[in-house]
Amino acid sequence: MVIVKGTKGYTDNNYKEYAQSEVLQLIGRAGRPQFGPSGKAIILTEKTMVKSYQNLVSGREILESSLGPELVRWILGGVYRQEFTSTRDVTKCRSFLAVRAKKNPLKYISSNDMQDVSVLNELNKSQWVRFKLKDRVQTIGDKVLVLLQYGLNCRSLPASNHAPGLSHDMGRIIQIAQGVAMCVRECYVESGDVAGVSNSIILCRELVAKCAEDSSALLQQIDGVGPRYAELLWGQGIKSISLLCDAGAREIER
Repeated sequence: MVIVKGTKGYTDNNYKEYAQSEVLQLIGRAGRPQFGPSGKAIILTEKTMVKSYQNLVSGREILESSLGPELVRWILGGVYRQEFTSTRDVTKCRSFLAVRAKKNPLKYISSNDMQDVSVLNELNKSQWVRFKLKDRVQTIGDKVLVLLQYGLNCRSLPASNHAPGLSHDMGRIIQIAQGVAMCVRECYVESGDVAGVSNSIILCRELVAKCAEDSSALLQQIDGVGPRYAELLWGQGIKSISLLCDAGAREIER
């Protein structure tokens, strides 16, 4: 017998329901062919969730994939293990996410993905985006390119209804990009491309520090140095932390 004592767990500073697949995996331990022809599982849950779990164990509840938020890490893991050596390998893989996305595509499309196009188009015009899009933001890839560059310059997003969501996306993009950059670095190491290794190391360093090394954002790593002060120091030729340490008090005050 298996007893599931509660169906919520503490995740991301909050109590959330376990994924349905996790609950099924737990109760599946009740019946093992080598121990007997049947098994018994008891699920203790809130009254409001009773119907949902009744449908789940009876097969009336449709399971959906929870891989989406971790899809990038899953793909990078496959690349590292050499299970994926091309885009075709990834698209051919019949994951549960792929199966459910074909059956219920609307479940896996965020309605907020491109609501903030106007804000992103304005960011694309700013001086903090070096590699600008030739056209307007049209795809998720465009959004990633703009937010990644803007974020590495330690810029705060302009106030708007979409700013909180975009700020969260920007932090998430930088975090995921760290894994991608490390994967790229290993590929260059494997191929013996010295220039590629050097450039990818710089990129990894920038992503971990969350600031570009060739912009005033570099100086914002120092406590008390904000965007405006960093720009003033940068304009005076103080373009590294070592130069700032060597500068005299009068030079800094100027």
